[in-house]
Formats: sequence, C-alpha cells, structure tokens
Amino acid sequence: MNRYPRYPQYKDSGVEWIGEVPAHWDVIALKRLGTLKGGTGFPPDMQGRSGNELPFYKVGDLSRSPNGITLGETEHSISRKEASILGATIFPANVLVWAKIGAALLLNRRRIVPTASCLDNNMTGFIPNPSKASTKFCFYLLSSIDFSIHAKPGAVPSFSEGDQGELHVTCPSIAEQSIIADFLDRETARIDALIAKKTRFIELLKEKRAALITHAVTKGLDPEVKMKDSGVEWIGEVAEHWEVLRLASIGHLMKANGGNRQDDADSGIPCIRYGDLYTTYDFLIRDVKTFISNESVSNYTPIQHGDLLFAASGETFEEIGKSAVNLAEGCAYCGGDIIVLRPQKPVNPVFLGYATGSSSAQAQKSMMGKGFTVIHLYGDQLRNVVIAVPPEPEQKVIGDMIETETARIDAIIGKVQESIDLLKERRSALITAAVTGKVDVRGLVPNAIKHTSREEKPHELGTQLLRSDV
Repeated sequence: MNRYPRYPQYKDSGVEWIGEVPAHWDVIALKRLGTLKGGTGFPPDMQGRSGNELPFYKVGDLSRSPNGITLGETEHSISRKEASILGATIFPANVLVWAKIGAALLLNRRRIVPTASCLDNNMTGFIPNPSKASTKFCFYLLSSIDFSIHAKPGAVPSFSEGDQGELHVTCPSIAEQSIIADFLDRETARIDALIAKKTRFIELLKEKRAALITHAVTKGLDPEVKMKDSGVEWIGEVAEHWEVLRLASIGHLMKANGGNRQDDADSGIPCIRYGDLYTTYDFLIRDVKTFISNESVSNYTPIQHGDLLFAASGETFEEIGKSAVNLAEGCAYCGGDIIVLRPQKPVNPVFLGYATGSSSAQAQKSMMGKGFTVIHLYGDQLRNVVIAVPPEPEQKVIGDMIETETARIDAIIGKVQESIDLLKERRSALITAAVTGKVDVRGLVPNAIKHTSREEKPHELGTQLLRSDV
C-alpha cells in the first residue's frame, strides 16, 4: 500500500484489529450506525413459490450474487399479507445482509439487497442510518471484518444481532465515506476484471481437461480404430473391441459407515470423508490428507487399494456422486455417506478412476440423483452407471497418458490460480486499508469535492424501521 498517501495525523482507535485511525475519524459500535434485525422462520410449505410481491431470501442465496455485491433473484417469494401473518420484517431496499449462524457465517459474505424483501432466520439485515452511514461504505467496511473471530464458537458457530451491534467500527463523515466507497468501486472493479479474465482462462483449461479425459476413456487413443455404437447416449461410439459394462459387472457396491468430525486427529489412521471427494481429491487418491484416532477405527469402513469411492450426497445434481479411486499405500478407512465399489474383475485402477469421473459417467450420475435441498445417490442406482472398458493393457496406456497430460494442464491452472489468489489478497488488503484509514484516498477520486455536499436520501420504510427501534 506504499503507493497510496497516508493521512496527516492518526490516533489510537482503542480496538486491536483496527489499530490507528485518522485523527478526525470516530470509532463507534455498529448499532450506532444503523439497525440490526434478524430474519424470520420460513415455513417449508411456503418455499419455492415465485411471482409474489416480496422476494424471501434464504442463506443459500448469499452464494448466488451476480457480482459479489448485490443479491439477485431468488426462487422464493411471499405476499405482504403473508409476511404480516408470519410476523416477518419487510426490509427496505439496499439493506445489507449476511449469515449469522453455521458454516455460512464463516464464509464472510456480505450482500446488498436492491429491493424490499424478507430474510430467513439464519440471516441478519442491517439498515444503515442515512445520516451517519453510507450503504456502500458499510458494505466494504463489514466485508473487511472476519465475523468468525467474533462469533460464539461451537459445533454451530453463531453471531447474534446483539453481539454484532457491539462490534466497534470506523466512522468517517458521510462525505468521506462516499469518497472511499467510490474509490473502492473503481479499484475493485479493475481487480475483479483481471480476476474474471484469469478465471475464464482456468474454466477453458478445465473444459479442455474434461474433454481430453472423456475422449480417452470412451474413444481410446487410436484415431484409426474401428468404432461401434455403445448403446448409451452419454457415451456414443466406442472402439469395436471394447466392452460396455455396468459398474455392477465390474465389482461389488457397498455403503460405508463412519463416525463424525469429533474423531478427527492430527495423525493416526488415514480416513477419507465424503466431503473430501468434493474438496480435496480429483479422480485419484494417492495421499490421504485426514486422519482419525485409533480408538474410533471400529466405527469406520476399511478400504483397499483400487477401491472406488463415490460421494452419496451433495448440494447439486451436477456434482452428485463425485468419485475418486484409492491408490494410497497401506491401510485406510472411509467415513459415512460414501459408496464403495470394490472391483471383482481385473481392472486398472487409474483408468477406472478417470472413466467413472469422466463427463459421460457424471452425466449418468446426475440423472440418478434424488432430492431437493440435499441431493442423494444410492448403490442401487450407481450399479447401473455404464462405462466403456478396453482390454487391461490398453487401460494402463490410457490411464498413464491422461495422468501425464492432465498434470501439464493442472500445472498451468495452478500458476494462474496463484495469480488470482494474489489479486484477491490485494483486493482484500486495499479494502481494509481504505475503510480503516490506513491510506488517504480523498485526492484519488475524480470530482471528490462534489461528494462533500451529497447526501443519501433515507428510504421511507428504512426510516420507519429505524424510528421503531429508538
């Protein structure tokens, strides 16, 4: 941040995480900048309806922002009459929202809702007092704070409106808040544009990677080989000498058992959990990253080298049943919500890992998923997934080729991702520096003087809510 000027004078804020602030700034409790209100329980029989007057946002909607700032459309809505019956607060347009409980709280997502709306009871709405706080400045200010540090710990972390209100934050004048917000709008837009370009490049590389894998495990490596119809829409033609087999013909499927996260240990017995199949492993498992204690082993399912593991539940149909083959040396176990395929006929495990994780296999698994909030997949369904299987020597050649080529692509993806991570770190640091006064951006915003006389007009409903809390 050395490229930006600093303010002439500073003072101690009295708050450790804020540090020094410009001498003319205030540091006050968040509750003095506006009104904090919790959402309302949303009955299941009222969910999933569109076309009513008020969008009803659930905590999952926080992840579906079109730009990382505002909330877009939701699949839930209610009428004002229904909101009254529920006793639900109707939040005004431009309310700031975030999660206040559970894993979503730890993601630190802040959003602005552009229209009047209702929120579920896992969320908080913050209505800035227009005489003290700019909505956009508050968005950047609160985005810079890690709520997990201030939340009550436990199996389900929480951060109540009462505790949120006691959080001390910086408070420059409204005019200066507007200047800072405009500066951050401009600078973060530049960074976001770079991130978007790099992210798109990664997406293209992943598409190329997926196409390479699917082509290799369905068409083989010989472009001159004679082909035949597989009889499966998602596979198409395969080499004439290949077999087309259901997973039930390859091995035995079984549902794994497992304990919970309390059994986790820093070292001990290697254990693969279903969530790891989504976040840690991709096609192949060579090095198990998580462990359980020796005392809890009896609660888990032992797995062998070459066993194929499927996630039996997930959040989306597109990823349900994500799989990886166990290539780790030595004994290992897996947790619950995993389906294990143990091959009963000779098959190259690397080829099997790529074949069952290919786009053609994933399309079949997606069609089999069942559920609404949580998607499930069962062994009786997985046994009918079809893959193309060449002779075993050819399986090894194909598996080795895929490993070599995908490693090259993954290396490029890794370097691009590193540059994205650095840009995100810079973005976060810039926001924190600006909203805590570590840099003086007043001379860096064109026409900044105009902001000194600009006032935000209070929203009528927002003013009513503010008055009701006085």
